[in-house]
Amino acid sequence: MSDFQAPGLLLREALTDAPDGEWLDQLLENLNQSQRQTIKSLRRGLTTEQNTVSREKELNLAHGIEIPCANPLDVPIRGVYALRCDGLTLDSLGAPTGSVYDLDTPTISWRPNPSSTSGGVLVKAVYPAPVGACRVKTTIDVSIPKGVPTEIAWNAATQNGDISWVVGTPTKVVCAVAGIVSVGYGLLYDTAAGGYRESAALLNSSAASYYAYDLTPGGTYAGVSGNDEITVAAGDYLTLTAYQNQTAAAALNLLSAINIPHFAVRYVAPPSNTVGRVNLFFYGG
Repeated sequence: MSDFQAPGLLLREALTDAPDGEWLDQLLENLNQSQRQTIKSLRRGLTTEQNTVSREKELNLAHGIEIPCANPLDVPIRGVYALRCDGLTLDSLGAPTGSVYDLDTPTISWRPNPSSTSGGVLVKAVYPAPVGACRVKTTIDVSIPKGVPTEIAWNAATQNGDISWVVGTPTKVVCAVAGIVSVGYGLLYDTAAGGYRESAALLNSSAASYYAYDLTPGGTYAGVSGNDEITVAAGDYLTLTAYQNQTAAAALNLLSAINIPHFAVRYVAPPSNTVGRVNLFFYGG
């Protein structure tokens, strides 16, 4: 009886116009490893089930949450990749409703499960943040009345993706999709004695939702700044409010200078309750 023979390893150098990137080297190595395992198994007369060194498995994975997963192979796991993903719509209790939506494929991390006696692993999915950033500023001084919290009206913006500012609503930076955003700002008050200079980011103009709050005593060119992370729903907007209570009964200017006043908002993560139905590829050897 003839012995099974391997046809030879797949090499990048043998591929015409092979694209750059480590992913191709990894793919070729995985194929070569699978070939070696297949030939080895056939030579040993193992069953088709025992010959399997890779398999797909579907899991519901919440963003950033590590869960245990049984080993679907008869050999130790060497790698886990996400092939595709559907977002799961959740009800008010956090349970899937049965409807799905488009969700980008997550980055998968895994490690051996120290509690498993059969080669199980711990798997975690991290979904990409929505795409969007906006930085607004004003090129003119802004007058802030004494004792009145005032939302700043901006007159210029640099923006992209799903966060935007428009001239018609000059105080608002609008987030078109749900996610977690990072906010940061810087303001400089004109010189005036007494009181305090304050500022905070507001969600949907609600005084109950102060973020990145900062306060400093009045005086010579008092500056305030802050940063924070805020969870937003689709269509939520953010504003920046300023407040001053100087000794004199008068308004006080926020001064326009290089890069101030400014307010920056960008997505940094998807909603914390994001759950995807992920098709995973396990390979081993």
